[in-house]
Amino acid sequence: RGIVARHNKETQDEYLGLISNVHLLGRRLGEVLSPQELGKVVSTLEVEVFEQGEVIVRQKTTGDYFYVLSEGQVDVFQDKAGDPAYCPPSEAVVGPLGIKVATLTRGDYFGEKALLADDVRQASCVAVSSRVVCLSLSRDDFIAMLGSYNDLVGGERAQGGAETGRRQRRGDSVYDSEYSVSIMLPDLLRLNTLGVG
Repeated sequence: RGIVARHNKETQDEYLGLISNVHLLGRRLGEVLSPQELGKVVSTLEVEVFEQGEVIVRQKTTGDYFYVLSEGQVDVFQDKAGDPAYCPPSEAVVGPLGIKVATLTRGDYFGEKALLADDVRQASCVAVSSRVVCLSLSRDDFIAMLGSYNDLVGGERAQGGAETGRRQRRGDSVYDSEYSVSIMLPDLLRLNTLGVG
């Protein structure tokens, strides 16, 4: 049981590190969100596994998920066939989804605009490694937990002050954050064992 608990703690710490380094609108999530809020985000992440050649996101489709690359490699392609002003460089790699513009590795992320607003994908992302593991977060989950990102960086929080008495949504009920408590496992102290078995 201790091995499983330690593994879960290490996994959570790894995901916290990946998520806190994501930049949105020029600011790191680790600077904008409190440790408790980052913990909430990590708790709602979904782990998705993709095989080599699988399209993770496709250009010009509606984006409502954001992805952080946890393992593997992803190529990013843009189809600029309809842009008469675009002239690809001679060394450009051209595939069925367009021109390869980047290669992403562990810690890189894509689809971040999905957390900000309804938007269509600006590029296609394809799994290159035999196994690609992504952490995904939907815009709906992000907004339900924390409100819109623009609200987070806009108000008193952006100036370092904490908002108290702010009403937030949790599922279908509304609660006052002034009266809520968020306790994480590292906040607890083991005093004694109550029983075994």
